[in-house]
Amino acid sequence: MCLTPAVLRPQLVWIWKRLVILGNHLISVLALWGNPVAFARGWTVFLLSILCIPFVMPRHTVAVEVRSQRPRIFLLPDQVAELRQRIRSIEEVQKAYSLMRDFAYGGWMNKNLWITPEELSTVLVVYLVENRDPRLMERIVSYLDYFSQAEGDVWTRPRILKALALAYDWLADDLPPDRRKAIATRMLELVSAMKKAYRHSDYNNQVYLQYGPLVYAGIALAHEPDFAGEAQELLKECERLLREHFIPTINQVGGNGDGGWHEGMAYFSFFAYEFAQQLEAWRTATGEDLFQICPGLKGASRWLVYCTQPGDRTMAPVADIHQGARWGWQETALLSLLARRYRDGLAQWALRLVPPDHPVRAWPYVLWYDPSVKVMEPGTLPAGTLFSGIGWVATRSDWTDHAFWALFVCGPYYAGHQHSDQNSFLLAFRGELVVDAGGYGAKETDWHNTVLIGGGQRYFSADPRRHFGAIEPGSPCDTGRIVAFEENPYFTYALGDAGRAYPAPAGSKGATFLRRFLYLRPATVVIDDWVAPAEADQQIRWLLHTVDRPQLTDGTFVAEGTGPARLIGHTLLPTSSRVEINPRNFPKGNRSTWQLAIEPSPPGPTRYLHVLHAQLKEQNPEEFAVDSRVDDVGLVTLVVRASETEYRLELPPPQGNPGWLEIRSGGQRILERRPLPAGILPYTPEGLRQLERWDSAYRGGNRPGWDVGRAASQLVEAVQTGLIKPCRVIELGCGLGNDARFLAAQGFDVTAVDIAPTAIARAEEMARKEGLKVRWLVADVLRMPELGTFDLVYDRGCYHGVRRTNAREYVNTLLRLTRPGSLVFILAGNAREPGGGGPPRVSEEEIQTDFSTHFEIALLRETRFDRRDSVRGGALAWQILLRRKDR
Repeated sequence: MCLTPAVLRPQLVWIWKRLVILGNHLISVLALWGNPVAFARGWTVFLLSILCIPFVMPRHTVAVEVRSQRPRIFLLPDQVAELRQRIRSIEEVQKAYSLMRDFAYGGWMNKNLWITPEELSTVLVVYLVENRDPRLMERIVSYLDYFSQAEGDVWTRPRILKALALAYDWLADDLPPDRRKAIATRMLELVSAMKKAYRHSDYNNQVYLQYGPLVYAGIALAHEPDFAGEAQELLKECERLLREHFIPTINQVGGNGDGGWHEGMAYFSFFAYEFAQQLEAWRTATGEDLFQICPGLKGASRWLVYCTQPGDRTMAPVADIHQGARWGWQETALLSLLARRYRDGLAQWALRLVPPDHPVRAWPYVLWYDPSVKVMEPGTLPAGTLFSGIGWVATRSDWTDHAFWALFVCGPYYAGHQHSDQNSFLLAFRGELVVDAGGYGAKETDWHNTVLIGGGQRYFSADPRRHFGAIEPGSPCDTGRIVAFEENPYFTYALGDAGRAYPAPAGSKGATFLRRFLYLRPATVVIDDWVAPAEADQQIRWLLHTVDRPQLTDGTFVAEGTGPARLIGHTLLPTSSRVEINPRNFPKGNRSTWQLAIEPSPPGPTRYLHVLHAQLKEQNPEEFAVDSRVDDVGLVTLVVRASETEYRLELPPPQGNPGWLEIRSGGQRILERRPLPAGILPYTPEGLRQLERWDSAYRGGNRPGWDVGRAASQLVEAVQTGLIKPCRVIELGCGLGNDARFLAAQGFDVTAVDIAPTAIARAEEMARKEGLKVRWLVADVLRMPELGTFDLVYDRGCYHGVRRTNAREYVNTLLRLTRPGSLVFILAGNAREPGGGGPPRVSEEEIQTDFSTHFEIALLRETRFDRRDSVRGGALAWQILLRRKDR
C-alpha cells in the first residue's frame, strides 16, 4: 500500500480523537485516587482501551496497489512490442489495424462526443504501435485541446474521461508537465461533474456507463504527488463499486454463469463492453483479475448466441429494444475481451460474425483478439437452455440459419427498462410469427403474448431497486419464476409462475397464472395455462400478437409470418369463449401488428390450452392435426400429428402434476412415455451429460448396480421398531422406488423424487400395478420445486453423491423440506472403508460439518448396504438420523 497523506489522514484524525477521549478518561481515573477499588477498575479500563487501539483503528486502504510503471491501463510496458508483433503476424488484427492507421494519419475529427473519445483512443493505439511517431502528436494535442473545452453531458463526460485517462497514462513521457497537469485537472473536473449526476440503480445500465469510468481517473492519477490523494479516494470508491455492486449484480442477473440481462439485449450490449473494459483496466493496473469472480459476464456469449434469432442475428425483441436490432461494433468490443479473458470458444465463434468494420471501433479488437482461443461451434451445444437469473428460456430446432426459434420469459423485475411481460413468448421461423407488439417503451402487459387478469401486470415506471440484493419472495419485484425446466433432444419444457406479477386487491390472495410452455421439435408449441383472478369479477384475456391478421375458423387460426412461413393455432380450451381480433399500433413504434384476444365465457378461473405450429406456406395445412379429450378431473389427453411425427401428451391442470409425453415417428416410438419435470433439471452441457448417464442406467429394463430390488433393510427395521412412524415423507433420489413403495404400503403419505425420468416412469408403473399411491416427481434434489415441508426426509445414496460438488445446497434443500422437529433418515457410504469401488464415501467429520449447525444428530452408526443376494452384505455405510433444531 502507498502511504500517501490522503491515506494516512483518516487514521491520524481518528487517533487524535481517541487520545482526547483517553485523556479525559485518565483525568477521571486520577480523581478516584482516594477509592482504591474504583481507581483500580478505572485504571484497568484505561490500559485495556490503549491495548485495543491497533485492533479497532479504522483501515483506509485500497486492497490492491496500483502499479507505478506506465502504461498501466489496458497495456503494460512490455506488451507494446508484443502488440506490434501481433499486428504483423495475425492477418485479422493486421486488417483491423490498417483501418485504424488510415484514420489516425488522416485529418478528420468528428465533434460528436459519443464518437470523438473513440477517435482519440484509436489514434493513441496507433501512436504506440508506430513507435510514438511525432506526426501523430499534433493530432493527439488537437483532441486534448477539444476535450479541455467540450462541456459534454451525463453520457459523454465519462467517455471523455476515459480517453483523457488513456492519454495521460500512455503519454507519460511525451507531454510537458503543464499539459499533464491540465489533463489531470480536467479529469478531476469531469469526475466532480459525474459524481453530481443522479446515481442510478445497480440494475440500470447507466450506472456502469456513468460511474464505472471513474476507475480510469483513479488509475491514471495514482502515484502522482499532486493528485495521489484524490486517486486513492477514487480507487477506493471504484473497488467498492466493483466488488459490492457491479460484479454481484452481474452475477445475480446472469445466473452465476448462465448469462443474461433483464433490460434486454440492446441495453446489455450498450454497457457490457464498457464494464468488461473497466475490469480489464483494473486487471492491468493492479494485477487483480476480477473477471474470474464474475461468471455472470462469462455467460454473455451464451446469451447472445441463444437469444439471437436464426439467420439475420436479430436480437430477441424483449424489454426496451428497437425492432430489428442486430449485432454490431459493441458486440465486437465485448466478445474480444470475453474470448481472451475466459478462453471462451463460443465468444470466439461469435466474434467471427462481427469483425471490425469501422476505423474508430476497431481498437478493442486489435488490443485483445487472441487467435489461440479455440472456436466452439454452437452446434455442439444443446438446442435449448435456461437463463436462470432473468427467467428466459431460449430454444430452437437446430443451429442452422433456417431453424425454428422460440423464447419464453418468466422472471423477476429488476429495473426500469423491463416490461410487464411475464409468462410471455415469441416464435420465429424464417421470419417473425408471434411477435412483441410494441417494442421500445411498450411496457404495458397488453402489448405482449401473455394474459390480462383484471388488467395488466404490475407496472414500474422507474427503478424499484437501488442496490444489489436478493429478490424477496412475495415482494413487488417477485413477478415471475421458472418453476420447472428440461432440455431434451426432442423437446424443451418450462413451467412459469407469474401470479405475483399482478396487483393483489386488499384482502385477496392474489391471482394465479401458471403457464406450461412445451416446445416439440421441430416446429410445434403447446401453451397450457391455468388462470384464476384474485376477485371473481376480474376479466381474463389471453393475448397473442402477429404481424398478419389471423384468419379464424372454428377454433383454428392461421397467420402469415414476415417470411415464407405461417402459424397455425388450435384453441382447445376454453370450449366457450369470446374472440376479438384488433389492429395494434404502438405510437412510438414503427410497426403494425394484430392482437388475438380470447375471453372465457362465463368469466372466472379458466384453463387455456393452445397448440401452435409453424410450417412453410407451400406446405399442406392438413399435414398438421390435433385431437384432444378432457376427462372429469381436467386431465387432457392430447395427440398432435405433424407430418410423420406423433406426439402423445397427458396434461393434468398446470397446478397439478407435471404430465407425461411420448413421441412416435414413422410408426416407431422414439421417446418412451415419460413424465415431464416438476423442477429445474440440469441444462448446461456437462449437466445434460450427467443427466443422460443417470437416466441411461434405467433404460431398456436395466437395473443399476445400486438397486437391490427391495426396500433397504435399515428402513424396514426403522419402521418395524417404531423409530419412524407413518407420516408425510419425501424420498430424495428414489430410483425405481423400492423404498417409496414400501413406505406407501406401510401407510406413509409418500412423495418420491429422482432426476432420471425413466426411473420415475418405471417406478410409477410398478406402484400402479401394486395399487400403491405415491406422488412421483422428476426433479434435481439441488433445485427442488416448492413442495412444502415434510415430517420425514429419506435418502438412500443421494447425499453421499451430491455432497462432493455442493454439500451446502443439499443442506439448503433439507432446510426447505423440513421444519423444527422434522426427521431426516440417510444411508450414505462410509469413508472408513478403503478402496476405490462402491459408493461415494463420507467421513464422520464431514457429516458433523454438514449438518450440526441446523440439525441434531440423533443417530450415527455404522452399517452396511444391502446386496441383491444378501442383507447388509455390501459396502460399509453410515446410518444417520437427524432432527431439525428449533432455531
